[in-house]
Amino acid sequence: MRSKWLIAVPILLLILALCALIVLVGVFAFTGSSLSSIHGLGANFRAEESITESFPVTSPAVLDIDNSFGWIHITAGDVDEITMEARKIVYSFSKADAEAELENLEIITTLADNKLTIDVPMDDLPSRAGFVKRLEVEFTITVPMETSVIVNSDFGEVSLVGSSGSADITAGFGSIDVRDLNGSLTISNQNGSTTISNIRADSEKLQVNSSFGDINVNGAEAGSIYLKSNNGSISLED
Repeated sequence: MRSKWLIAVPILLLILALCALIVLVGVFAFTGSSLSSIHGLGANFRAEESITESFPVTSPAVLDIDNSFGWIHITAGDVDEITMEARKIVYSFSKADAEAELENLEIITTLADNKLTIDVPMDDLPSRAGFVKRLEVEFTITVPMETSVIVNSDFGEVSLVGSSGSADITAGFGSIDVRDLNGSLTISNQNGSTTISNIRADSEKLQVNSSFGDINVNGAEAGSIYLKSNNGSISLED
């Protein structure tokens, strides 16, 4: 009997620790706290690099971006190219390691058939980020007005302003803010608030699904509007 308790107690403690960790991450994401507050604890050496690139496109273009850690801010304007401003940030336990990780942190861009794909691969994420180190990329992107946008974000806020194309946004932990969009909008937000204002989708759809977080819509015209939050309030105003 004693041997069974010796096995059961550590397993129970591990389960409780994992539950506490999930709650902690959810709370920080739901309240919009900085990523540095929830990972990279104790990693005090910082390295960063800023990158700016421009990609000529013709309208209508498509932007497809996938980022695990870091904000994504997209603004549409009267331009004929997509401009990407990215800031890579790494915190680690030594200056040399931070600089090495910064060098290894890639941003892969591919422009084909008038579609720009931006990807930040982190296949070995458990050993390089999480609660050991902090790796993130902050994106500020300007696109032509008629650009359709596809966003996948694991941790970090997402904003989209002024586009006349469709938008499909998927987020894990972080707030989503969409304003002045003339096109269909589909959002899936696991943990974080969703704010939408001045959407003109005509006969197209406005669809928002949220697991944990409020949904606030102020000014929306669409062929169909579907709003669902499993754990959060829903507000729809003209």
